[in-house]
Amino acid sequence: MSRNYFMNQKSLELVGNIVQETTMAIVDESRNIENSPIDFVLTPVFRLEAEEALSFVSLYGLGAMESIHGIGGDHSMEPFKHPQLNEEKLRLYQAALVNQTALVRLLDTNIERIEYLTALDILLQKAIEELRADLS
Repeated sequence: MSRNYFMNQKSLELVGNIVQETTMAIVDESRNIENSPIDFVLTPVFRLEAEEALSFVSLYGLGAMESIHGIGGDHSMEPFKHPQLNEEKLRLYQAALVNQTALVRLLDTNIERIEYLTALDILLQKAIEELRADLS
């Protein structure tokens, strides 16, 4: 049996945040780690680089993984039924793939943007990998 990485809507919101930030990075060439609302996530991710052992949620930097992953019986964070959760996973997976393709094309900019775009790319790669596993 495969592991489900994203067990509830709250955990998928984190992926949505990265997809949204990546969209902003693509359209706003002045955007970087310093002026990103999720700089607290991006800075350590860039420094870690692609740490294989960490999950997307770990890379995102949340300490309360038990409630995010639905461990311990907290069902208050699971507002969607299983089919709706899978639909949202698929939507985010497709958006992440599109954004990652566009993001890779932008990686030839100045050093400040390279760090920012690389951090986003690392998060997108991990999200795509784990969404793919959840959807298979």
